[in-house]
Amino acid sequence: MTSDLYVLHAPVDVTGAAPFASWLLNASRSKEKVSMLAHEQQWAFCCGNEVWLVERNSTPFFVMLDSFRRQALDTSGMSFVGADLFNDLIKLSRFLAEPLDSTPRQVYLRLAPLFEGDLWSAARLGDWQETTDYNDLAQAAYSAARLEEQHSLGAPAYYRKLSIPYAKLQAEAALDERTQAEWRVEYDDLWLRVLCHETGDPLLNSAYAEGRSAFEVVAHALDMDVETARAVLVWQVYGREMDTLQRHFPSLIESLPANLPGVGLRLDKRLAALCAGISSMHQAYWQDRRIETLYGRRLRPGKPMGEASAFRVFGTVEDFIAAVAVTLWQNRTSPDIIINTLPDSLCSDFSRIGGTFPKSSKDQWMYMLRELAPMNNPFRAGNLRPQIVEV
Repeated sequence: MTSDLYVLHAPVDVTGAAPFASWLLNASRSKEKVSMLAHEQQWAFCCGNEVWLVERNSTPFFVMLDSFRRQALDTSGMSFVGADLFNDLIKLSRFLAEPLDSTPRQVYLRLAPLFEGDLWSAARLGDWQETTDYNDLAQAAYSAARLEEQHSLGAPAYYRKLSIPYAKLQAEAALDERTQAEWRVEYDDLWLRVLCHETGDPLLNSAYAEGRSAFEVVAHALDMDVETARAVLVWQVYGREMDTLQRHFPSLIESLPANLPGVGLRLDKRLAALCAGISSMHQAYWQDRRIETLYGRRLRPGKPMGEASAFRVFGTVEDFIAAVAVTLWQNRTSPDIIINTLPDSLCSDFSRIGGTFPKSSKDQWMYMLRELAPMNNPFRAGNLRPQIVEV
């Protein structure tokens, strides 16, 4: 079978499935990445312009499964790509568990190291969204193979060192039966630290250097309470664009003071470096038609200026938390430690990572947490001093 874009192999018997083994071997020898997806009762592969699609538990399925097990699971050298790696690893692990006589977690542990590409992560590098229609699995597999290659061309280290491992650790957490975090690592006021790092504001710098609450220092400088000062600072991060702020943090609108023009004048006078730094972000976005987080993830052109400065600040917070989670995940003292980020508003007091304890050597892992948690500090805003909490 063929389409306008690819040749589709959809075997219905052993004879039709037999060439899959040599096709997979050729893909391995050519060092090309193969996309692999599963959805409901279908399993799909794509490399180049050829797509293989098979129905689960059919005779061709078990022929192809045997080839896949011998050439991918039992050996090394193959490289796979997903359309949305977080979801694909979950689906594939559950899809293949029974045929491989394993648990989803056991399948995950064998599959995860094989994946070196992720269309969703690659597209996100440039602030693009690639939606995957899993109901047309052949087309989805083709898109994953071809579009990931385009989006990842010239990709920063963030893609392979952060984004892909982060998708893997999240998938592992989703497959784990333990749903409650047993420990947390908490970082306070990350977005304000990023803002201090980016703008070099002396008031914020002195607050962090002296170990004082930066929010209390700002509130005193602006003659308002801490909660109002927090809302005003977020308003400033969004370039004082009310519509843009409303879309992202509608709950903060109520906390803003009535006399915003007057507050703006106070900001310009008392936090001049902060305001100038955000204006510089807008100018750079206008001139270069792009802006990046501290880790190299980009915002595409054409967005409001407030989106650009907020992306630089809050996007860096997202990437920092992902970097810490990946660092902890890659340095686990035991493979049964599950790690994931915990849901928090980007402008909340704390950004948190949580996880489970190993079945043994709990003290060794706590020591490792205390060693690793403060190390990923790219900000010039004092020591992070993360809090490690047993739940």
